Amino acid sequence: MIKKNTNFFFTEHIKSGSIYSDISITGPSGSFIIIPDINGNILTLTPNSNYLTGNYIINIPVNAVTDFKNTSGISKPFTAKIIGTTLYITPKSLLSHGTKYTITLHTNSITDLANNGLKVFSTKFTTV
Repeated sequence: MIKKNTNFFFTEHIKSGSIYSDISITGPSGSFIIIPDINGNILTLTPNSNYLTGNYIINIPVNAVTDFKNTSGISKPFTAKIIGTTLYITPKSLLSHGTKYTITLHTNSITDLANNGLKVFSTKFTTV
């Protein structure tokens, strides 16, 4: 069992949005109590107890966090889960046709069991 924070790194400073309290983690035994905290461009989710072995789904709804200025980019809500060594990112709604998207995983946003952090990774794709 592990009690470890999960950090999400954004490209700019963020603040709590209108549904900040809806950020959640669901695990093998149901909803998991977490304490979200924002520091600059980092959203940290602190568990209230140890994680059990199993898969977890982190839900950060649209408008749960927001930036301090208007941008032309629109965030798409998604769920993410890790099964074995594979990260699954699933949009909660259909992606728009002919649209360019970028997925960025920031340095140390994912760690292995030995606490080795991922180096920044970014990929772009266009829907057809």
